[in-house]
Amino acid sequence: MKEDYLKLALLNAICKTDFVETTKKWLPVERMEDIFHKALARHFQDIGIEIGDKYKDIVNIFIDDLKNNQAIFIEGDEFTGHYFKMPISNVINYYNIIRSGSEVGIRISNLGDGAFTKALINIARSDGVEMGKYDQEIESNISDVDRVSSDFPASDRTVSLNHNQISQFDEQTSELIDAVERLNGIDGESGFREIIIGQLKAGRELIRAGNFKLYALQWTLIEGLKFLALRYEKETVGALAGALLAVLVKQVGLG
Repeated sequence: MKEDYLKLALLNAICKTDFVETTKKWLPVERMEDIFHKALARHFQDIGIEIGDKYKDIVNIFIDDLKNNQAIFIEGDEFTGHYFKMPISNVINYYNIIRSGSEVGIRISNLGDGAFTKALINIARSDGVEMGKYDQEIESNISDVDRVSSDFPASDRTVSLNHNQISQFDEQTSELIDAVERLNGIDGESGFREIIIGQLKAGRELIRAGNFKLYALQWTLIEGLKFLALRYEKETVGALAGALLAVLVKQVGLG
């Protein structure tokens, strides 16, 4: 079961926009383990834990799972070398399978992200991860999780929008999509712009439906909004993304 929690942590990490940006190009296969392990390490760092070289075995099992589910594409031969990249749509499909089809995924969907954080903290401790200066912060994290975990919005819950909300969110999302489409590219990469536009459009379709799972909105529209708000903080695109993100957090109840 510990392996399943760590796989879910990895899955959350690779769905982040910065990881998507890293793996949008062909990368040498020999770098794959390091790239994935660093993503997992950052996930633990967010809760105050340094895992060092731990869990590389889990990383490699996870990579094999992604390959088997066509979430990693590999190309090359003995002369060119072998390279990999990851189509975000396949990754999201795999995320949905794990989140809704595994015992741990269902449990975390029911209990919320606070319980997931607590599980990762306890796993690290049980594996003898050196906490050192992070002890105080971790104790605070555990206390916070115990206090508020019952109030965390489960990411698997269904969200229903009223007519006014649908109209408002649709209008704001469409305005943002138009602004992003006018960009020549994002950081010089037109292909990455298309990924972001795809996320925004997928989120808009959920909004237009008026009824959707919260996690579906998080891994489409919300991830795109977070990236744009940060990347274009002082520009129109960033302002539009930030405004929509703020109203969604307030009205939809995103944690």
